Amino acid sequence: MGAFPEISRVWLAIDSNIYVWAFEHGSDVAYFDGLSETIVSVGLVKPKSGVFQSFVKYLLVLTTTVEIVVLGVTFSSNKQDGSTEFEEIHLVPEPVFVLPTDGVSMLCVKSTSKGRIFMGGKDGCLYEITYQAQLGWFGKHCKKVNHSTSALSFLVPSFLNAALYDEDSIVKIEVDNTRHVLYTLSEKGCIEVFDLGSDGESLTKVVRLSQGKIVSSAVDIVKTLESSHFKPVIAISAVEET
Repeated sequence: MGAFPEISRVWLAIDSNIYVWAFEHGSDVAYFDGLSETIVSVGLVKPKSGVFQSFVKYLLVLTTTVEIVVLGVTFSSNKQDGSTEFEEIHLVPEPVFVLPTDGVSMLCVKSTSKGRIFMGGKDGCLYEITYQAQLGWFGKHCKKVNHSTSALSFLVPSFLNAALYDEDSIVKIEVDNTRHVLYTLSEKGCIEVFDLGSDGESLTKVVRLSQGKIVSSAVDIVKTLESSHFKPVIAISAVEET
C-alpha cells in the first residue's frame, strides 16, 4: 500500500491486482487485474514529453517476479467546465511496455522529473527502463539497463556472479531533482550516490558508503560516540533546493 500525492490518490496491491482511489473522498476507484503473478513493487511516473499521446498524463509501473508492466494513466472529467485535472482516473488496460525481470525482482521504483524510470534490484543492482518515441514499424521502444555492471559482465555466468558477490538488495531509491542526484539504500544499510548530470539525462556513480564506513566516519567526527550504538540505516530522503 502507498500514496501518489501528485495525483491525490492512494493505491493498494492485493496479490496480482492493484486498486487506486482518491484519498480525499474515498471514491473514483480504478483497478488493474491483468497480471498473473503477485505484485512486488509499484511506481508512478510523469512520462517524457513527446513519447505518448497528450491524454496519457502518467505511467504506472508494476513489477512482479517475472515481468515489469507499464500502464498508461489517463484522466477524464464530469465537470461542466471540462476540467480534467485528476478528476476521474483510468488505467489503460493494454500495457504500453512489458519487460522480463530476467529472474531479478525489482523491490522499488522511482522516477525523475525528466521521466526517467529507475528500479532497485534484489541482486543489489540499479536498473533503468529507457524508452523513446515510436521507431519505424516496431512501435515504441524500451529496454532494461543495468547501471551496476560493466560492459563485460555478460561474459561471467550468473551463477558465478551469485557465488562471488554477497547479495545486498536495493530497498529504496531517492532523487534530488534540483541537484540531479540519485541515492540508493540497500538492505544492509549501504548508501550509493549517482550524479545524473547537469541536465538530469546521464548517470555516473559517485560513491558507495557501507554501513561500517558511515559509522566509522561519524565516530571520527564525534569522538564521544560509540560504534556499538549505531544501527543500520533503514530510510533515506532527498532534500531538494527551495
